[in-house]
Amino acid sequence: MIGARGLAGAAVVLALDAAALAPLIPVFGPRALAAPALGGLGAGAGVAIWCAVRGWARLPTVGAAVGVYLLAGPGLAVPELAAWGVAPSWAGARWSVEGLVAVWSLLMTAPTPVGAGGGLGLAPFALAYLAAAAGVSLAARLPRRRAPAALLAPGAVLVVALILGAKDSAAAGPLGVVGALLALAWAAWCARSLQPRRLAGLAAVVALAAVGGLAAAEVAGQRPRLVVRERVTPPFDPLDYPSPLAAYRSYLKPELSSAVLARVSGLPPGGVVKLAVMDRFDGLVWNVGGAGSPGGSGAFTRLPAADAAGLAPGQGQSQDGQPGEVTFVRLESARQLGVWLYSVGAPTAIAFEGRDAAGLREAVRWSRATGTLALTSPSADPVAYTLETAWRDYRPSAELIAAAGAGAVAAPEGVMVQAAALLAAAVAGQATSAGAKALALERHLQGGYYSDGQEGPGEGSGRAAVLAGHGAGRIAEFLEAEPMVGNAEQYAAAMALMARSLGLSARVVMGFAPGYGEGADGSERLGGGDGGASGADGAHTFTGEDMTAWVEVNLEGLGWVGFFPTPSRQDSPEPILEEPRPQPRPQLVQPPPAEARPSQEPEAAPEPVPVGSARPATPSAPAAAVGPLAAGAMAGGGAACALAAGALTVIAAKARRRRRRERRGGPAARVMAGWDEVIDQLRDLRLLGRPAPAETRRETAAAAPIRLRGLLSRLAWQCDAAAFGPPGAISERQARVHWEGVDRAGRAARGGLSRWRRLRARLALASWRRRPPPRGPKSAIGRGARPPRAPGSGTIGR
Repeated sequence: MIGARGLAGAAVVLALDAAALAPLIPVFGPRALAAPALGGLGAGAGVAIWCAVRGWARLPTVGAAVGVYLLAGPGLAVPELAAWGVAPSWAGARWSVEGLVAVWSLLMTAPTPVGAGGGLGLAPFALAYLAAAAGVSLAARLPRRRAPAALLAPGAVLVVALILGAKDSAAAGPLGVVGALLALAWAAWCARSLQPRRLAGLAAVVALAAVGGLAAAEVAGQRPRLVVRERVTPPFDPLDYPSPLAAYRSYLKPELSSAVLARVSGLPPGGVVKLAVMDRFDGLVWNVGGAGSPGGSGAFTRLPAADAAGLAPGQGQSQDGQPGEVTFVRLESARQLGVWLYSVGAPTAIAFEGRDAAGLREAVRWSRATGTLALTSPSADPVAYTLETAWRDYRPSAELIAAAGAGAVAAPEGVMVQAAALLAAAVAGQATSAGAKALALERHLQGGYYSDGQEGPGEGSGRAAVLAGHGAGRIAEFLEAEPMVGNAEQYAAAMALMARSLGLSARVVMGFAPGYGEGADGSERLGGGDGGASGADGAHTFTGEDMTAWVEVNLEGLGWVGFFPTPSRQDSPEPILEEPRPQPRPQLVQPPPAEARPSQEPEAAPEPVPVGSARPATPSAPAAAVGPLAAGAMAGGGAACALAAGALTVIAAKARRRRRRERRGGPAARVMAGWDEVIDQLRDLRLLGRPAPAETRRETAAAAPIRLRGLLSRLAWQCDAAAFGPPGAISERQARVHWEGVDRAGRAARGGLSRWRRLRARLALASWRRRPPPRGPKSAIGRGARPPRAPGSGTIGR
């Protein structure tokens, strides 16, 4: 049976379990966390109380807990696998077992908020269920003085929740203070030591720790705290794959130029379709940054399923934190281009179609910094999917751009071409803002000529043959040519390098940009290709000829803004002269051939200039991140360390006092000191009160508990013999026998007490309080004996 005390303990444990789950609120979202967490707490507490009321033993209780977990888990944790969304099913029970191993790695690599879909709701359900079942069982079954052992369950949940938590845990601090007060008060009540004055002192200590934590947070500054999930490196690394921009020329060849690559429906006005975003230039190629690059551009994480995002149209944010409108876009990749998937805006969720939808959902990865998608296991078949994405104005007005300053996002370190830096300074050196500089670079490059690189059918055709590539040597040659002739590969790569030389954060984007081509009246030239074939329902069909590249520049208040430096395809160069006028320029040394993974800078890139010379270098990752919550934890840890130091000091002082008593002075003095030691031990154990000033040693022994009176009477007789006997009557052997009796008396006193009471006695200070002076003739202190000690020194009367 379970009484009122057991029910009270169960209620305390459940409240502490709920508070321990608070760090998971930013990870899952309040609505997504409520059902699995509260359902797990209710189911675990229910099975624990039922088994306790029925009086079941441990083994039947464990069996019942496992059965309820398998029956309730699918409906509360993974409703998408439950029968009719609530009933148990084989698939749900199977994931409830397999997910105990697999769900944690998925959760650590998923962007927040992850929602409860895709099987991720099993994590909070399992934590809540196991903590409630174990904690309530212990609180209901253990005796009162041992019931605080149930606090281990919410403590374990808190540790796991902090490991899985996110940066933002605003409610964790207040809930932690309240939970600590509740846990300490209940533990004191179970130990029968809960008193109003002690409760007030406990509240004062906790309040002092909270104030100290807030003060430490102000001193430490508002920096993000260390988050374990941000230290987990996802398995997908884009540097393992070749640069998408290096294959740009292949899309212009006959086998791909007219082939359908993608079909997109629901694309918002002014929208672009991204294949890859490249922000790392090593002198050979532009590539997607690695997992450790600034801004996390190479950190690809798991994207939630579309039915788990918890967003409705009209809400959301773009990938750079700017507000955006959530919309739904359906994409069909008619031809898989390696590991990359087409994306629009800042995807918040994805839903695949077809038989392999489950496998694709597990393989898809998403970069929060760039909004691009990738597949860890590319599919050879066409892939159809729907994106829930946040979209904003990708190309604001020229007035807004010209008034914007440089954004705070830093680009990775890389190689700069001196020709790009010199031309950028000449073109945009007089501009006063970052946006105006970017517009000046875009206008200047749009004044060049376009060529797809294919040689014309005959002399005077107006089509120039240009070299492919965008390495440092190729870009220098491209910018120094008169006139500039190239395609989107060279123009985008050149503008990104020029923008970086001016201190701007720029990156190269590859994909489709409908609506940014040549305007109908020929007055606007923003893109390098047409917008693809557009159907009556607004759907777009893109071929290889529609593939283009452009530049994104980070501007303050606008985020990443698209710039399209490639001239219109109608702006072809004049027929090439048979004897072109030579252009004097320094000899260029071509860089070595690219390796399979371009992770190092080339040894012979022409005229390298560190990018850091144009802007302050940004460290790759913070060495430590301490926020308000972590600073509060540091203050609490400091208070705990101070208490531990005080406890160790008391224990060490008592050990030193005993060693001094046992070894200092002659045999008679050590015998009387042994009596002092055993009396101090009994006072600390609260088995003996403070002796009266006129009380003899034998009277003190008679006031001790019955089980100790015989030992204490023998020790009192030995001490009286040493105090009142003739000098030299006590031998060394008698002193050793006396101290052996002191040790036996101490063990007998501690033998019938609990561990908590023995620990409290070791930290007690009752034996240090002022005591009456010793009584007895001064003649009893002979040679080798210690002299009388001052009041409070630890010696009692006769």
